[in-house]
Amino acid sequence: MANSPTQTVGYQVVDGLEKVSHPIPLLSLDKTKLMEEVSAFIESRPVMLMYKYDGLTVKLGYEDGKLVRASTRGNGDVGEDIIHNAPAIAGIPQQIPYRGRLVVTGEAYIRKGDFEKVKEHLLDSSGRPHKNARKLAAGSVRSFDASACAERRFRFSPFGVLEGLDGFTLTPNSKHAKLTVLKSWAFPPAAAIC
Repeated sequence: MANSPTQTVGYQVVDGLEKVSHPIPLLSLDKTKLMEEVSAFIESRPVMLMYKYDGLTVKLGYEDGKLVRASTRGNGDVGEDIIHNAPAIAGIPQQIPYRGRLVVTGEAYIRKGDFEKVKEHLLDSSGRPHKNARKLAAGSVRSFDASACAERRFRFSPFGVLEGLDGFTLTPNSKHAKLTVLKSWAFPPAAAIC
């Protein structure tokens, strides 16, 4: 039976990663490290501040409350299907109490402390310790074996809702309101309003 423990215990292994098209492109944001530019952008309007994790962008698709798609950003137009690794990444609920289509974007990353523990026993393809968590994250989330992904202590933090939650929040199109709803569904918190 499909729900038998022999079918649901453990992690999945795949032979390859299928390509996934992004109908709404997953573009990069402009960046700056200059406070003058940040101040000029903010001016006197309210802003939402979010942590910048050094990982890689992941897109999650839910249909009637069930996670049915997880993919990498790739080049913004085409990524790779990583749904088999989603159960191995902390912060990705497999079920949520939402009916309809919901598409969430966020960052998959490895915390610095976890990276320090993992790199002690995990070597890169050249036989050396991994240099940084970002490179390990990029390779690991694309692993064919989800148990390898689980061993690397991945986490997911949402940073946006591409589709869904329309009319679900009191403030239409409010990014903060949508992220607050996600937090109530077991996604990690993502932002603060200033």
